[in-house]
Amino acid sequence: MLLAAIHNGADAVYVGMPGFNARARSVDHDFKELAEHIALAHRFGVKVYIAFNVLVFQEEVEALLPQIQSAVDTGADAFIVQDLGLAHLIRTAFPDMPLHGSTQMTLTNHRAIEMLSFLDLKRVVLGREVSLEEMEDLVKGTEVELEVFVHGALCVAYSGQCLTSESFGGRSANRGQCAQSCRLPYELVVDGEVKDMGSRRHLVSPADLCGVDEVPELARLGIASLKIEGRYKSSEYVGSTSEAYRRAVEGRASNPELLEEMEVSFSRGFFKGWLGGVHHEKLVEGVHSSHRGLEIAVVTELRRGKDLEIAVASRRPIHPGDSLLFCRADGSAIDGAKVFNVKRQGPTQRLAFANGLDLDGVEKGHRVFLNRSPKLDRERRQSWTNREKQKALPIHLDLQGKEGSPLEAHLRDEEGNRVQTLSQGVLEKAQKRALGEAELKESFDRWGGSAYTLESFQFQLEGDLFLPRGELKAMRQHLQVLLDDLRTSPPPRRRQSEERVFTWMNQRRESTTPPTRPAFNVLVREKEQIEALEGLDIDTVTLDFKHGVPYRPSIRRVKELGFRAGVAITRILKQNQERRLMDLLKLRPDVILVRNLGALHFLKEHEPFGEWVGDFSLNVCNHLSSAALFELGFHRLCPSYDLNLPQLHQLLDNVDASRFEITVHQTMPSFHMEHCVFATFLSEGTTAKDCGMVCRDHRVALRDEKGRDHPLQADQECRNTMFNGTPQSILSLLPELRDRGVGAFRFEALEESAEQLRPKVAGSIDVCRGDRDPLEFRDFLGIGERFGITEGQMLNLSVHRDRKKENP
Repeated sequence: MLLAAIHNGADAVYVGMPGFNARARSVDHDFKELAEHIALAHRFGVKVYIAFNVLVFQEEVEALLPQIQSAVDTGADAFIVQDLGLAHLIRTAFPDMPLHGSTQMTLTNHRAIEMLSFLDLKRVVLGREVSLEEMEDLVKGTEVELEVFVHGALCVAYSGQCLTSESFGGRSANRGQCAQSCRLPYELVVDGEVKDMGSRRHLVSPADLCGVDEVPELARLGIASLKIEGRYKSSEYVGSTSEAYRRAVEGRASNPELLEEMEVSFSRGFFKGWLGGVHHEKLVEGVHSSHRGLEIAVVTELRRGKDLEIAVASRRPIHPGDSLLFCRADGSAIDGAKVFNVKRQGPTQRLAFANGLDLDGVEKGHRVFLNRSPKLDRERRQSWTNREKQKALPIHLDLQGKEGSPLEAHLRDEEGNRVQTLSQGVLEKAQKRALGEAELKESFDRWGGSAYTLESFQFQLEGDLFLPRGELKAMRQHLQVLLDDLRTSPPPRRRQSEERVFTWMNQRRESTTPPTRPAFNVLVREKEQIEALEGLDIDTVTLDFKHGVPYRPSIRRVKELGFRAGVAITRILKQNQERRLMDLLKLRPDVILVRNLGALHFLKEHEPFGEWVGDFSLNVCNHLSSAALFELGFHRLCPSYDLNLPQLHQLLDNVDASRFEITVHQTMPSFHMEHCVFATFLSEGTTAKDCGMVCRDHRVALRDEKGRDHPLQADQECRNTMFNGTPQSILSLLPELRDRGVGAFRFEALEESAEQLRPKVAGSIDVCRGDRDPLEFRDFLGIGERFGITEGQMLNLSVHRDRKKENP
């Protein structure tokens, strides 16, 4: 894959950090292998970025520095990071090591990037949901380089904000263990009834991103880097996509055959994703979720006898060994097969398959897709196996010499690297044939098998001189070694003293006061739920309403009931979406639940003395991250939902636990999506402007293959959240959390009526105060839940075993 990228035009590749690979089923290299790969890439002028873009648990912090040092020693050009604490540690220990903010940081506006200025990020990989229009304004607001995904699989959920794998099976997407739950089939449940969707079962599986046509506009906007997603793909995929985008970057005419090759190598159908803005129906077709390939033909005739024969009208030749997928008119897959033999009769091609193959269900008129072509694969592999087609770097040679002195050779490449060497012997007066341009050029123009090609050649010899051909060969070989070494040697990186770094790492924000009576807070999502809380021992009631529900009357009512009023800000803040934030500030809430760093930047600018609580979406898993966020101005933090109980304990033991708020009962927010299921399947509209706001009129859920319903809600910016249908309660663990000095506990409601909610909250408060047995109350809660109740990840002490591929 590395060779395919190098020789097809990539400027850089990115690879998982050993031991922290965000692609759990891919090859995990050791540091020795990684150093070799990086040296190979650097020899050809290609950079290598180490993707350290996972969350780091508290127990792992102490061992991070040796790992980081080993990665730095490989010569990597940058780290791609997600975890704020890890990023802060790298920046502290290695002040000049370039850092890139991962798309897992969920950075979608210039304010969020500005909030991270203390990390001195060289580059930020924007969230894939940022449109070209939004980028145009975002670019103006930051000096940081911006990188944009232009090709590959799209996650339906915001990267860094997907908890579906976590809530479904304890496999954290923030640790590289994504179970691809978005690719599973679901039924659409509307107001309690299953809606007939025909063959549309993959309701949250997006088409693949292809932004090759948008490259000129991205260049005009000032985007610094284009990124291709290559998770678990083939070398041929890497090669074809790299060449396609290299051509686009250089402004060369598009190559239809190359674009088709990309579809054959891997495609769920191509769409420009969110680059052109929101278009829900084109993003999710809903009829398939896996590789489909390039549509090439339609079935014209079938003969089912001893051996199956299918005639197709195809727009391109089909070859033996090709793999075909047969689909219905709506695009839903029927079956696939490998072609055994082909007979061509004009525009018709008659295909024979393996003996006994039936392909039951294929009929005349069905569509045919090519999803593997050995012929195309062989041709693509030539780009990195055939020396004539491999990448070659221009070099420039200058020779100088005079009688009685060694021949001097000065070599430079186009990146400014310069090396020089001298001949072992001295130049002598030629007795027969003097060194001339032809002989010198022939001797110094033999760089085959290396990364170089002689672009220019100059020589200046004083008189008719001679030097043995073997000397010239030795000089050329020495120059190649010198230039290779110069290009591949790891750059020196400044490191702070271990004593200083360890002192910084071991700073703990331990509580200076004994544990006090923790606050109990409630988050509501329906205005009617507020009435259920009257008279209860609650500190703060936070409003997190669905799209279109006004806040002002409810904030007034919360305060009338004697509670502090809080409001929850949307998980995502995109460029120029601050208007709603300003509207919320005008309501004068007592507390603001902050879910993204861009919103914090806005609040610090417009409400500098407010009380801000950082929510789970900020992904706090270690004391270094919490320290960074407290430094930015947060009053309390809710830890990441990726933590299980021992990991949470380890975090609380290394921080001031009184400044943490733990969610003790909730319906876990799983997918958080720019994609709107309501608009896609319940409306003729394509965006919020013409969807009719059907989300306000219906209760919708996605039913999985086990029959569990997972509720959907749209937030104030029309983004959808799918909640796990089985509520998560850790009230049984509350006493030990209280004993650790946790400052606040939170109960989150979802769709409960006031009558259903009151006994849940009242009983939870009793458990919090020590007035009710936690296990007895947990059983009480479970009785009223359709799909039961769980402790979720909190009591999942198992370790997900990564199914690593063998490194050949």
